[in-house]
Amino acid sequence: MCKAYHSRRTDPRAKEEDEEGDEIKRISLYQIGDIFGIMTDKFTILTDSEQAVLQTMTMQLNPKKALEYSKGVGIDMSERTYFRCKKKVESTKWQRLYHIAELFIDQHLERIDKLELSSR
Repeated sequence: MCKAYHSRRTDPRAKEEDEEGDEIKRISLYQIGDIFGIMTDKFTILTDSEQAVLQTMTMQLNPKKALEYSKGVGIDMSERTYFRCKKKVESTKWQRLYHIAELFIDQHLERIDKLELSSR
């Protein structure tokens, strides 16, 4: 069985084993999101810390629980850093929305082109 957990720096060759001898592979938050189809590296303009804060905001966690969650996914931050990241996430809301909209346009055009090509 292969278990996964978050690491700030992802090295595809970095593998460890837990107490039971199961392989643990380090993956980033972006890769976790990509596994579930909710984000990709090019889909977000946030750092790993800011992405973790965004996830805690989405889950509507209080600051104490948010810091516990962040630590659980491998991002250890102080309360001050948490609030700094939260402020940045809130202030870049429109910038992130615009970035996502641009990517959707590119993605849809690419899919249309592939569909037209395959229908020939």
